[in-house]
Amino acid sequence: MRRFDADFKDKVALETIRGEKSVEEIARYYQVCPGRISNWRKKTLEEIPTLFSDGNRSQQRTMERNKFAALNREVQLYRYRLTLYR
Repeated sequence: MRRFDADFKDKVALETIRGEKSVEEIARYYQVCPGRISNWRKKTLEEIPTLFSDGNRSQQRTMERNKFAALNREVQLYRYRLTLYR
């Protein structure tokens, strides 16, 4: 099964939203199943209202804080291990 990165999915979904070509034409051009493209289009349309909402930014900040905290814990663990082996 082929895997597609987010940029490719966004590009293809936006082509369908523009409406210049049918889903079938786009699917034929990119050699992707039309059903898969329709799913990407549907997901893109569902996510558009949340792109600029404060909730999305807040959620992203929380994820970044959590990632930073995890990295900080890892650094502290390595520092502790280094003191043990000196």
